[in-house]
Amino acid sequence: DYIPDVFHEKALEVPNDGRALLQPVRVQDLAESFVLALAQPRSIGEIYNICSDHAMTLDRYHEVTAEAFGKKPNLVHVEMEALLQKHGAAIEDAGLRFLCCHMCFTNAKARRDLGYVPSLTPEEIVEECALWTAKQAGLV
Repeated sequence: DYIPDVFHEKALEVPNDGRALLQPVRVQDLAESFVLALAQPRSIGEIYNICSDHAMTLDRYHEVTAEAFGKKPNLVHVEMEALLQKHGAAIEDAGLRFLCCHMCFTNAKARRDLGYVPSLTPEEIVEECALWTAKQAGLV
């Protein structure tokens, strides 16, 4: 239970050095991008990256999540292979390996062709998600 663990400042095992890059996107922005693509005939057959304007490290993701609650994350860096051995079937091998890959994309083509503009920064997206999830869990 990620959000309750962050909220209660429990130790979070973070793969490797926590510097893997990820790029959050709001589902509302993703849906909006489909509407924009439907309105633009030149989008047929094209591929667009629908993402925020910049990436953040996994450590920063946890920091922003904790900051949403006025907390500090309790991060423990563990090598990916050690996490897989320690948690066995509780962690999907492919999912963890995917998380540890750097993911940093550009939305320039979607901006140019579709008029796509992310509604929030990556940090705002993470905070919004953390607060919504905490509310659903009755933490806030």
